[in-house]
This record gives sequence, C-alpha cells and structure tokens, in this order.
Amino acid sequence: MPLNQRPRQRGGLGVVHRGIARQVLSVGVLVAVFALVVSVSVPASVFGTPSANAATSGAPLVGSAADTQSFQVSAEAAADDTTRDAYGATSRAQFAAAAAAAAAKKAQASASRYSSTWNPGIGPVRWPYPVMPKLGPGFGAPATCSTCMSVHQGQDYLAHEGTPMYSIATGVVTKKQQDSYGWGNHLVITSTVNGQTVSFLYAHTQTGSIAVNVGDTVQVGQFIALTGSTGSVTAPHLHLELQLNGTKVNPHTWLQANVTG
Repeated sequence: MPLNQRPRQRGGLGVVHRGIARQVLSVGVLVAVFALVVSVSVPASVFGTPSANAATSGAPLVGSAADTQSFQVSAEAAADDTTRDAYGATSRAQFAAAAAAAAAKKAQASASRYSSTWNPGIGPVRWPYPVMPKLGPGFGAPATCSTCMSVHQGQDYLAHEGTPMYSIATGVVTKKQQDSYGWGNHLVITSTVNGQTVSFLYAHTQTGSIAVNVGDTVQVGQFIALTGSTGSVTAPHLHLELQLNGTKVNPHTWLQANVTG
C-alpha cells in the first residue's frame, strides 16, 4: 500500500473513536438531567415505605405529640351577642325624610325668632324685605326654567336662603301649601288696598318656615316666612305675584306706586 494513504487510515480511526466518545457523553448528560429532575419533583416518601408501627397506629409520619398546639377563647369574647336582630338598615327614602324633618325643624326654630318682629316702615303697604335685595327676572320676562310658565308672571327678589320676609299689607291668609315643584312651599294673603282686592303670592319659602295658617289675619309688616329654594328654582329667592281684582299685574311696579315711607 502506498505510504501516502497510511496517515489517512490513522486519522479515520481517530475520528471514529471521537464520535463514539461524544455519543457516550451525550447519553450520560441525559441520564444526569433525568436523575436531577426526578430527585426534585418526586416526594421522598415514594422511594421508601413507612414503618409498620406508623401504618397501623395512625401516628403522624412527621412530628410528635409534643408539637401539638392549642387555642383558647376568653369568656368575654365567647359571650358577645351576634343576634341578627341587633342590626338594621336605613333606606334612601328614610334618609331623605330625616333630612327634610331636620331642615324643617331648623327653619321653624329660625322662624320663631321673627314671629313677633315687624318690618320697619310706615303706611298700609310695605316692601316684603326691610332691605331691598337684588332683583331677578321681572313681570313678563321669558321663563327661566323648563317647568316654568312661558312668561314670568311675578317679580323675583334674590334674597339669601333663610332671609325673613314680611306681609306687604294687612289681610287674611287664604292659601298655604307645600309642593316639591312649581311654586314650592307658598302662601297667599288677600288684602283690601284703596278699595281694591289685592292678593299676594309668596312662593319658594323655606320648608317648615311659614309662620301663619289659612284663616289667620296678619298685619302689615308681620313676619310670615323665610326665603327658600323649594319648588322649581335655580337659587333661593322670593317669587312674588300680585292679583288686582283678579288680574295679574306687575307686583314691583304696584309696590313702587303704593309703598310710603
């Protein structure tokens, strides 16, 4: 055989040996990985058998009787009453009723401070307030809310919530009503001025603040209610309407012509 072929034969044998070694090494690595996975994932008890005493006596495999823990509840804690009847609930309607009652009580207490006071001034006709508040929409103005009449039929006086208002003239209470819309809480006092029958409507008064009743005779300048925001309103104010011999007229213009002093 030629000499130039011998090195190639030796080299071929070495390659075969190295290939076999790599295969053996790969198999060994796979076996080692498998053994590691099994050792960390399978409980140790799988590879052993509990003793006969543990199996027959029902004793725990781990721990002893000395490891037993206990818990005691005090007599006071055990005596607490958890009867269902001891609890209750309040509905939204009850909350609203309670809030309205509280507001009415507060208004009545506030109104009682003015029940014997009089609007200063002279003459048979006076303004509803001792100090004139800012004027709001007047007679004949466009409506200011979606539930109002298309044309404003009175005069708005923008007094603050809780401001006391007084009778414009001496007369008799012919209406007293509480509403949650429209005029809200309101009253009507009918008087005779200069030989003419005049009715004054006071609207949007504070809940529970009207200090007079139907049939009562009130004097000019007498306290009658507190300014409020009941009914269809956007802010606290007095909505005043006036009927002269059954016809609605501008109340502010009429007052300007008849108030003296």
